[in-house]
Amino acid sequence: MKKRLNAGITIMELLIYIGIMTLALVSIVSLLINATDIITAVKQDKEIRSSAFTALDRIGREVKGATEIVKAESSFDSDPGVLTINAVDENGDQYEATFEVSGDDLNISYDDTVLGSLISEDVTVESLTFYLSETATSRSVRTELTLSHLDDPSKQKTFYLTTVPRGMY
Repeated sequence: MKKRLNAGITIMELLIYIGIMTLALVSIVSLLINATDIITAVKQDKEIRSSAFTALDRIGREVKGATEIVKAESSFDSDPGVLTINAVDENGDQYEATFEVSGDDLNISYDDTVLGSLISEDVTVESLTFYLSETATSRSVRTELTLSHLDDPSKQKTFYLTTVPRGMY
């Protein structure tokens, strides 16, 4: 009997090795793609929430400091809503602030001068509705704001804020 002197690998062993490596690489690539999708979704969600926080914080601060809610220039219970208030700044000067949707942006204006958008450029306003609640002794404004991300408009989030202006309770 002859002994086999070449101790190399056979073609069958090579094919099995290539198959195992292919499965491992496909699994790793799949995991990387899923991780990238998750990271993108989290970033979009964070941007939507950050924009909502910024917008609702500003609306809340302005409404709390309002001396009057201008009903004639506001649009309540409709989408897109408009909210106009009168307020006094730290110098004692009166100004009029307006919150309204223009295109996909939520803008704030002081005395008919647009100061800019309250949301990120990658976030769009899907709906904005203001509700005015009045009783004999108080008044409040409820804001309902729905935002989405430009990269995935199907993922919408709705945020709510109820604010009572100082001196109106």
